[in-house]
Amino acid sequence: MLQGTTPRNSSATAPNVYLFDWDGTLVDPVYLKEIYNETVTAMERNHPELYQHLPRVADDEIFHSSIGERLSAIFIKSDLNHYREAKKIAAEKLKEPERKKTIHWAPGAEEMLKNLRKTRPNANIAIVSNLDNETLQKQIEQMGIRPLINTAIGFDRNNGHKRKAAKDMLEEALTQMKLPKATPAYMIGDSVNDFQTRRNMPNITPIIVGGYSADAIGQSLERNENNQLAQFQQTGKGLGAGFGYVSEIGKLSEILPAFQAKSNGTKGAGPAIRTSQKLFPPAPGQKK
Repeated sequence: MLQGTTPRNSSATAPNVYLFDWDGTLVDPVYLKEIYNETVTAMERNHPELYQHLPRVADDEIFHSSIGERLSAIFIKSDLNHYREAKKIAAEKLKEPERKKTIHWAPGAEEMLKNLRKTRPNANIAIVSNLDNETLQKQIEQMGIRPLINTAIGFDRNNGHKRKAAKDMLEEALTQMKLPKATPAYMIGDSVNDFQTRRNMPNITPIIVGGYSADAIGQSLERNENNQLAQFQQTGKGLGAGFGYVSEIGKLSEILPAFQAKSNGTKGAGPAIRTSQKLFPPAPGQKK
């Protein structure tokens, strides 16, 4: 919690707590994009007989999800050892002392945060990131958003917390904002881990940002949840009762009213969530 900040009490109905991921959600981590592209280039060079024209992330594309999730999507089905090799290459590049950790705002992110604070002055807003805490705090200072948030939680191996999708860091954010751990909250993020926080914290409503992330989550659901995503897309029932998708973070304000209307029990709010905003692209193999 910021020094001198009065705790903001959550709404008794619709959640007034917003837990944001950092990399790929609020900011575009340019350095991770570079490391990912360099890693797949190295894998093509190391295994030219197997890998050619592996997918890159374009300079003008937001780096959604994580390096690990993207490498998993490429290598883990074909060769687990190659996946481990790629992760090792990426980890070594991440540790390079000369590597400048460049980040930019994701389109519309800064304006969205300012508008959220202006229109919901009593909201509880936190950053919850799997990025190491020291780096996260430096980047938040760099982007100048301390006045807009209550607290920021990064991964710290010394406090015994597990990374998302475990509940540890989310509960710590709620605790620092002097809220009960069961307080309803939105988890707004761009990775499978952000989506899967709902398994460990039933009070969490995930909102996923970005098309790549939705595809990755679709694949995860196909593997692990018997493609309940397809059922939700077709019927609006099942696991989708409380989650959403927005194509870019700047459009978050377009989807929040429908979620909050549903939370308040407004008549017709449920269908509005399903039809006014396309929650997910078709799952892999599904017809559009």
